[in-house]
Amino acid sequence: GVVAALSSASQPAGPAAAAAASAPTPAAAPVEITSAVQAWGGDDDINVDAEAAPPAPAGAPEGSPAGKGGWADDEDVDVPDLPEPKAAAARPGASAITRGPSAAGPWVAASRHPAVHALAGSFESACKLLQQHPGVANMEPLKPLLLQLHEASQFYLPVNAALPGVPALVQADTPLNPFTLAALQARQAAGLRCMTEGKFSETLAHFQFVLRALVLADFSKAERREATDLRNLARAYVTAVRLELTRRDCKDPVRALELAALFTHTDMQPMHMLLSLRQAMNAAYKLNNFGYAQMFGQRLLELNPPEDMAAKTRKIVQFCQANPRNEHEIPYDPRNPFVICTISMRPIYAGAERVMCAHCGSSAVPQAAPT
Repeated sequence: GVVAALSSASQPAGPAAAAAASAPTPAAAPVEITSAVQAWGGDDDINVDAEAAPPAPAGAPEGSPAGKGGWADDEDVDVPDLPEPKAAAARPGASAITRGPSAAGPWVAASRHPAVHALAGSFESACKLLQQHPGVANMEPLKPLLLQLHEASQFYLPVNAALPGVPALVQADTPLNPFTLAALQARQAAGLRCMTEGKFSETLAHFQFVLRALVLADFSKAERREATDLRNLARAYVTAVRLELTRRDCKDPVRALELAALFTHTDMQPMHMLLSLRQAMNAAYKLNNFGYAQMFGQRLLELNPPEDMAAKTRKIVQFCQANPRNEHEIPYDPRNPFVICTISMRPIYAGAERVMCAHCGSSAVPQAAPT
């Protein structure tokens, strides 16, 4: 470096130094120009007179403009044009090289399933087939899954340690779809664990993945019943988690209580339903909505909670029975059957107009549903 060079220059010259001076100088490591200028003292010793033009450098051609440092000397260089290269004569019997058929071409020709087209890398035809699938209106959420499918149909041949592998398609009559029933059930199990741990964003990601992958999965006749159960559970948890995330961001305590109440009407597993009822009971009690708190507490006790939770719940229920009143009215009537609008996050009571997703079965009011 520069500092090392300056340090060695300050040592007395000797035979070794003379021998080193006669040896070829190794190339200096690249140094950022700004730091190099500062290390060498910068321009502190330059006194620039703005009134006078700097003299032309020694040996500059006559007529060289002063102050340009010789950069204008190349302006008058005349470079002759090179002759056009002659086309090489074709050898007798030679033919042009044409691209052969794709290794995945038979997959596309033999199947109308969008996942097979994505495995083959034919994304355009895969999207056209997906547009015919009930409930698919937006391709953007499916894009990562289509790319994941294509990656699953390839392997990489190593060529050199310093170079990336060469991709090649798996040679098979029928490509293997990675979105199997077992794989999606594993994602469901991961989502349920995250729900128990209170990791709601991760839970939502797992169950949304399951719902989207079901569009691209291909099940046997024996697996369709389990696939339907998988879809229904994923829909329930996507709705439940979105209600909870909306409640946590809500600044209005009355609206938050409504969301907590709706949370208890999603088809979750008993343990998660128990936790949602406890949460709704506490929220209603804190707002002096003792009528609602009593109702949530009684539903909680029907699920046989642990004894410590049951004891606290019975105490709250007894207090609410002695004070049966609600200080805040919320648009929530548990005696009237309803479904939850997955867009407005409000109840749609029996008899009201609603639309349903043809893929997952979720509901929405027509005014809020996407076209």
